[in-house]
Amino acid sequence: MQAYRDAIWHTPTHAESHACLAHLQTFVLSSTAYRRGDEDWLIKMHEQASKRLDPSARCPVKATDSSRLSQKLTKIGVLMVASGRYISFVRSTVNSAESYLLRDIAELHYFIFTDSVSSVEEQLKDTRPWMDGRVHCVHRTHDGWPSASMKRSYSYLEHASLWLGMDFVYAVDVDVAFVSYVSHEILGETVGTLHADNAFYDGSEIVGLFHKAWAVDAAQGTMWRQHHGNAALVTRAVYEKRRESTAGIHPGEGRQYFAGGFYGGRSQKVLEMLKELVKRTDKDLENNIVAIFHDESQINRYWFDHPPQVKLS
Repeated sequence: MQAYRDAIWHTPTHAESHACLAHLQTFVLSSTAYRRGDEDWLIKMHEQASKRLDPSARCPVKATDSSRLSQKLTKIGVLMVASGRYISFVRSTVNSAESYLLRDIAELHYFIFTDSVSSVEEQLKDTRPWMDGRVHCVHRTHDGWPSASMKRSYSYLEHASLWLGMDFVYAVDVDVAFVSYVSHEILGETVGTLHADNAFYDGSEIVGLFHKAWAVDAAQGTMWRQHHGNAALVTRAVYEKRRESTAGIHPGEGRQYFAGGFYGGRSQKVLEMLKELVKRTDKDLENNIVAIFHDESQINRYWFDHPPQVKLS
């Protein structure tokens, strides 16, 4: 049973950096196969991908290729929540970032929010980031689903003083692996990533099944996932649509659906975004509302109101 799918996202390229397409690969369990507790297989796939990384490789794009950068290395903060069994992803995620994320043009700092600092240390103690003092662990209670995901922005905001000294900050899912060079194209004021499955989903109430998915030209306004086999399932809206929710995007309003697994920008801009995400989530919780896809739903509402300067696709 194939229970994962590769999702490739890439930035627009500049002529001088065509070799540095930004590829992010996430392993997403099929909605038909996923059950809570099935993470073992996902972790195994993630580890296998990390073995393909080449830590000795050098990015062909140099800092001087971009007018946005000075000769000084840009300081990048990577925010990740790694709690429960997701701690198992930390090593491969950090190794992949060291290999491909802004290689040779940035100094990466990892801010890892975890319920087991000792476990993170055990995974990373022999890595260069740990030895260089670029890993910053913050204890975070693992409070179960959906809070573990929905309240990631709370942890980032509460400890903003740790990362506000960074030039740019990116919130990254801990089960993301960077599999090719990610260069300076992502260094925008605000940066969002179009969802690999649902980039042009607009909230339409379309439900059905397409056969021979690879032959289907999915129209804008539909959301579809490719499954193992030869069919694509078209499912209901992924936006939060309840009018009483602060994350609500009503049918026909949205034109692009963003992933919650990679977003960021200038540190001050990210701070502004996090304040708004927390404020809106608090208001929903006061009204006993949990947005359909938690923090991702709130992120989509935020980008709907404040479109990101850079859209990764």
